[in-house]
Amino acid sequence: MKFASLISIGAIAGTVYGQQPGGQINSPEALASPGTGPYAAHFFEDPSLPKYVIYQPKEIPAGFKAPLLVWGNGGCLNVGTIMAPFLLQLASQGVVVIATGPKEDPSKGGTYESFGSYGQAKPEALTAAIDWAEKSTRDPKWAHIDTSRGKRDYGILPQVPAFMSNWAATGHGGTYNEPTGGEYGIAASHWVNWILRGQTSSAAWFKDDGGATAAGWTEVGSKYFDRLEIPSPL
Repeated sequence: MKFASLISIGAIAGTVYGQQPGGQINSPEALASPGTGPYAAHFFEDPSLPKYVIYQPKEIPAGFKAPLLVWGNGGCLNVGTIMAPFLLQLASQGVVVIATGPKEDPSKGGTYESFGSYGQAKPEALTAAIDWAEKSTRDPKWAHIDTSRGKRDYGILPQVPAFMSNWAATGHGGTYNEPTGGEYGIAASHWVNWILRGQTSSAAWFKDDGGATAAGWTEVGSKYFDRLEIPSPL
């Protein structure tokens, strides 16, 4: 198992969602959105990877390669669709996202309270998804997953390139559940396009006086960007 060889994102530490008790977290419209990127996205479960949800472009062009993100939910909630609007937005940029946990059961109502009944995800669920991806790329069905783009950070620890900003117009739950993930979806789309897909045009968004500042983000700052090794464009 080459844990360092892939990108994994684990937003698994203590996020509290801002919706009122009893309220539906994701609207039907937000769940149906294909994202705003160049690749209309969808999500689904696959029998070869039970208890996970996969987000990816609906159509996979011949020879297409997509970086991989492995996602763990805030609060460790083990539901693969709790942040579906945000993850659909990332997938629409040309990325495959594997989220821990099954799809939500519509009969449970889609509320924060109902998500608690699914239990909590465990860190090893992320590594298991990475192991699955590395093995599955031998299958033509999954040959579009690019598992080569996550090792760069390892070589430059502890002085890792970093970006900081604050979107003050939201609460603990952020904008993950807004259509296309809201402002968080925009920020993360620029990140995957720049860092994973090698699209250098997205780099300007992260500059101190760049797109983040223009969009209303505050406390914008960055460090060690000169250490980044941007991959060739996909």
